[in-house]
Amino acid sequence: MKIIFAVAFTCVNLLGVISPLMAQTSPVSKPKAPTIATNFEPPPPPPGPPPGGRVRGGAKRDRCPQVQPPLTALAPSTEQAGSIINVWGLTTVERPTFWFYVPYSKSSDYPTDFVLLDGKNKPVYSTPVTLPEKPGIIAVKLPESVPSLQVGQRYRWFFNVNCSGKGEQSPPIYVQGAIQRVDPSAAVAQQLQTAQPRQRVAIYAKNGYWYETATTLAQLIIQNPQDSSLLNEWRTLLGSIGLSDIGDKPIVAK
Repeated sequence: MKIIFAVAFTCVNLLGVISPLMAQTSPVSKPKAPTIATNFEPPPPPPGPPPGGRVRGGAKRDRCPQVQPPLTALAPSTEQAGSIINVWGLTTVERPTFWFYVPYSKSSDYPTDFVLLDGKNKPVYSTPVTLPEKPGIIAVKLPESVPSLQVGQRYRWFFNVNCSGKGEQSPPIYVQGAIQRVDPSAAVAQQLQTAQPRQRVAIYAKNGYWYETATTLAQLIIQNPQDSSLLNEWRTLLGSIGLSDIGDKPIVAK
């Protein structure tokens, strides 16, 4: 009887020692990556005259090859009464980045440029744009030399491709839209300060800040080109603004 009791006591002691060791060596589940709200929520149209704009390039008189999808501005657009298309978005930064799908490559040698005008149609920035090695999505970032966008002022941008070649005066193919800089609320600013990049995408999208939504997500994809979840989020984001046909196009910006 004493022998049985001693064996049982020894087993209990061993279990007491082994149990903490098992708890220490048990696998720890990895935290899930934060989800992204990729359905962009556009803000209401700005007061005053409608901004107008053009999200798809093409004209009856241009000499550009007919391709699908055509030159496209990666920007939200809405249609109001009278078939007026408004291409416009908000930014919170001094010098935002603009995104475009270009269906032409560098070998075509089409003169291309980007122009930004202020509210009085005075040039703020104009630069030639080098077409990519292959068709894809490119970025145009305002450099530090450009005066910062003023809060509350509306600006107009143009992206032009002249398929006629240098020195000819036929109409270019183009897209255009409007952009306005705003200050985020104190609550949103606090959220952005502590958020990770993928979380910031969700915050930007929910609050209607298009340019930061697109730029932050695009940069994540450039840094992680094999991440299928980011690519899916990108497709969903573009689909939410009516650009599903651009969702699978490569981001060739660097």
